[in-house]
Amino acid sequence: MSTEIYVCSKCGTRITTEEDISGCVHVNCGGRMGELVPLTTDDSDTTNPKDRLGAKKPQLNLVPPSFIIHVARAMENGAMKYGPYNWRDKKVRLSIYIGAALRHLLTFQDGEQNAQDSEVHHLAHAAACLAILLDAEACDCLIDDRPPKGAAAKLIEQFTKKYYAVHH
Repeated sequence: MSTEIYVCSKCGTRITTEEDISGCVHVNCGGRMGELVPLTTDDSDTTNPKDRLGAKKPQLNLVPPSFIIHVARAMENGAMKYGPYNWRDKKVRLSIYIGAALRHLLTFQDGEQNAQDSEVHHLAHAAACLAILLDAEACDCLIDDRPPKGAAAKLIEQFTKKYYAVHH
């Protein structure tokens, strides 16, 4: 297994060495929730230095092309309205983009596929909001105006454990 590249089918953790297995909680649970599957189906030579180096980098090829195309349409719409990469020119507030993403998600959940003003998929608009937040954070252009840390993560964990304890 030392020269083969695997990925956990549940969380996407790349496994290239025996030591990497410890980084995947699904494998640690004995394979009940996930299994290791080959990252590539070809018979490529994983002893090739370029292959070994490339396998350690982000696997951009795993992002579905349909996602990139939809988000590109949403980003084009935003560029026409506000200018391309406007969030890098002036810092943006996290709360504004979280609110916009949530509005698109809720409108989609409520049955509307595309935004009426742009005819772009609501999920693409929501993803574009998140992409802008990630880029703004990476470029130090983000105003993090979240409220003080709350209990959401703790409550989700608490209620998830109760649910599984009752139903499994």
